[in-house]
Amino acid sequence: MKLRLISIIFIILFISACGSSEAMVQTAIAETEAAKPTLTITLEPSSTFTPEPTFTIKPSATNTIQPTATDKAEEPIHLSGTGDSVVDIEKWRGAGIAKITYFGSSNFIVENYDKDNTRIDLLVNEIGTYEGTVPIDFFDSEQTSRFVITSSGDWEIDVLSIQSARWILSAGLVVGQGDDVLFFVGNDDIPDILEIDASKAESNFIVYGYGNRRDLLVNEIAPYSGTILVDNDLIGSNNMLILVVTATGKWTIDISTR
Repeated sequence: MKLRLISIIFIILFISACGSSEAMVQTAIAETEAAKPTLTITLEPSSTFTPEPTFTIKPSATNTIQPTATDKAEEPIHLSGTGDSVVDIEKWRGAGIAKITYFGSSNFIVENYDKDNTRIDLLVNEIGTYEGTVPIDFFDSEQTSRFVITSSGDWEIDVLSIQSARWILSAGLVVGQGDDVLFFVGNDDIPDILEIDASKAESNFIVYGYGNRRDLLVNEIAPYSGTILVDNDLIGSNNMLILVVTATGKWTIDISTR
């Protein structure tokens, strides 16, 4: 299209330079307009801007999220197998969690893909036995249709609604081990400070915060301990703060409110 427009502009300039009449220029312009396609133009973002996908988990005051009338029921999905596997699922539309267990001794990798075979996320990448909880489809653009498992032993995956995650309804100390997903709903109390102790953990220790957006709160090699201020713009409705922890070993998070 750009080549066609450049060629037409060159013709117009050439005709004008040769002293052609205004009528000839107008004719060339009219031909240009007639040659334009009627397709809708879609603007693409520049290479320097990558928009963050929309995150829309909005629990009610009773900490429940009900599917709409057109949604597939949020029934648990249980999967199990041995060794390398590709497993298709029919999941409800929207967020969930996956509780994953591995009984082998070598590499264990779990990835989720959409219906177009586009990878959504690397959910688990561990060596040896594994047990943890990871987020599934937290963004509007994500819809898991299959899991790809790399394994040399037995494994299990339970895909569950977010009601099956750990809900924290008051400030205080949360004790955990390994990967986990925590839903803190403050209601009248606003999450303020996180005192994190992963001094008994090892390997990568990562904490993401979800609310109105996603923030990387901690990304360190354990052992780790530190105090994190929660950005007010991160906090979601009902003063909700979702914490997604990636860890090997034990950890604690002491949640303070204001």
